[in-house]
Amino acid sequence: MPQTLETVARNGLIPRVARSDELDATAIIGTRPALQSGPVG
Repeated sequence: MPQTLETVARNGLIPRVARSDELDATAIIGTRPALQSGPVG
């Protein structure tokens, strides 16, 4: 799992681990960072 998290992060995504004991499952979720808006004009 650490390698998967590193790969997700290295590709510009924010990694998060979701775990379900009920389903005995683990998922790695990669989300894009929010765009930061600067001054317009």
